[in-house]
Amino acid sequence: EEHPLRFALIFHCIKQAFGVAQDHFIQADTMQSAIELTEWFKNESQRIHSLISFDEQKSGSEKLVEYIRSKGGCVKPRDLQRSNKRRFPTSSVAVAALDELAMAGLGVWRDQKVNGRTSKQFQLNN
Repeated sequence: EEHPLRFALIFHCIKQAFGVAQDHFIQADTMQSAIELTEWFKNESQRIHSLISFDEQKSGSEKLVEYIRSKGGCVKPRDLQRSNKRRFPTSSVAVAALDELAMAGLGVWRDQKVNGRTSKQFQLNN
């Protein structure tokens, strides 16, 4: 709320310095310009915030891919749980993270048989 007023004051002082404004009253066009500049800053800050949020999400996926590569390119959801219990507190959270990688085309789910039991394992694409 206060930003348009501050910008309007700055604009008015500039107009006075250049001899465009002779009085001490801020004109409607100056106030409109200040409001438009404030809206521009607001939109830019939202745009930058969304970029930062996307980068943070992307870096999380990149870290997950790096972890899977360090484990030979294949992991089970349980492996993720053991590696980071805060980020993957349950098997379903780990499966969801791996599903996101699969939907992004970074890997696929494979069935692995060990001692007659079948378990799901996520494998990165080469």
